[in-house]
Amino acid sequence: TETPEPTDTPAPTETPTPTEAPSADTTIAEIQGTSDASPLDGKTVTTQGVVTAVYPTGNKNGFYIQMADGTAPADHTGSTGVFVYNKDLSFVKQVKIGDSVTVTGQVSEYYNATQLTASKVEVLSNSLGTVTPKEIDQQAWADKGSRENYEGMLLKPTGLVVTDNYSLNTYGEIGLAFGDTPLKQPTAVGAPDSAEAKAQVEDNEARAILLDDGSTWDYMKNADAKKSPLPYLDLDHPVTVGAEANFNEGVVLDYSFDKWRLQPTQQQVGTENMPVAFSDVREAAPKLGTDVTVASFNVLNYFPTLGNTDQ
Repeated sequence: TETPEPTDTPAPTETPTPTEAPSADTTIAEIQGTSDASPLDGKTVTTQGVVTAVYPTGNKNGFYIQMADGTAPADHTGSTGVFVYNKDLSFVKQVKIGDSVTVTGQVSEYYNATQLTASKVEVLSNSLGTVTPKEIDQQAWADKGSRENYEGMLLKPTGLVVTDNYSLNTYGEIGLAFGDTPLKQPTAVGAPDSAEAKAQVEDNEARAILLDDGSTWDYMKNADAKKSPLPYLDLDHPVTVGAEANFNEGVVLDYSFDKWRLQPTQQQVGTENMPVAFSDVREAAPKLGTDVTVASFNVLNYFPTLGNTDQ
């Protein structure tokens, strides 16, 4: 993703890992609540969870924790996962996926995403349990009101296709769409502001989601990124519009830069250990019996007027 804007969350005062884990007085479910913002915003809490994703590289500076299977209240309809922010990585380097931990930190809404800024983290000797990725499909994702209920949780989405790879070589992002077909430009189906175009906008919103790379690198500018292979893509792993995206591992639902994103459980570098496999929809090279001349023309700069009106 893009380099994040400066956080207005106070820098944590980090302390050495305690020898005994403090008891958890607040559950992740209580931190997340059931609305768009945490009911505990600004408060310091202690909670427990299972580590589902860790980012010691790539500048995300944190890890995700989630309540173990079967431990959330039966009537809770909100998220049971949350991001733990740790700027200097001191706690990030202590944990690994699958660890059970106790975390003390301040709750905040970082650009509309709930997070904890860690001041204490303890790895527990006794396991809290395991976390099974929750499956979501097109019908579940189309319910915009329930998306907040999955924020920070380990998911396994089904029924997705690649709709664009435009930002792959800059921010490591791949546009995905629930359903069998890529998204359409609204003005490709109707005139601007027409009922057809507006309906397509709604359809795009109901189906679109980004696959991110677990980092905030800009591959065009970041020095480390320039030395790293692009995520998800190489000569043997094409990422083609219209290809099926089949997830073989869980990914975490993240919200940043005004978009919902699926984050791998660790920074994705190159094509090793990918949580997703893309089908190859490219046709075999044509066999030509004669010379062929190829011409191209930029069609991205059409305008609906000639500049001679106020519209």
